[in-house]
Amino acid sequence: MEEFVQVSLDLSSFKDMEDRINSFKRKATDLCEYVSTQKWGQHTIHVDRSDENIPSIKGSLPDDLMLESLYRRFRFFILNDEKANYFRLLNLLSQASDSALIHNYARISKKEFFEERSLQFAFITAKSKYQPKEVINFWFNSYYFHDQDEDRGKLDIFKSIVSDNGAKVVLFHAVWNAVLKVRNLNYLLRDTSIDNQKIHVPVLCKI
Repeated sequence: MEEFVQVSLDLSSFKDMEDRINSFKRKATDLCEYVSTQKWGQHTIHVDRSDENIPSIKGSLPDDLMLESLYRRFRFFILNDEKANYFRLLNLLSQASDSALIHNYARISKKEFFEERSLQFAFITAKSKYQPKEVINFWFNSYYFHDQDEDRGKLDIFKSIVSDNGAKVVLFHAVWNAVLKVRNLNYLLRDTSIDNQKIHVPVLCKI
């Protein structure tokens, strides 16, 4: 069972910190409630690396409307201008404490936010690599939320390599992994406020 400790914060020097914390918790709670109330099912992924430079990915997916609702709720945490931005909030929380524990937690959390192991495995020996953040960006920018030509071209190339289904599978799992990171931070911030300037941090992150 994971152990947590409370770390003190000094939020007085960040004028919009209360808004950022409240916005993150509000959006994260909405996201978590949505995830917990849907029937996602169990899904499989298969990677074929017969041609290491053109790996094929196939798998099962939830309903399209469920996915679109998931992506719409998740997007707030990666947009630079949103107060709920995950990375900006972690940076500020780290700056608000002299605790090595929270500094390490923030560093690890930012590093591990964009992960997708099947994508990493598929391209592990390929000449050209793809990163989960990149896949999320060109899907979001060319299909779900914008219609940008450059990103549409990147998406088409990616689909031509891993298959249309594979490109969708990678997006789902990359977003799902990041959603779990948002849920975790929201849990750690459950008691945090201007009146209670403390955050729970897992001891596992201790240096």
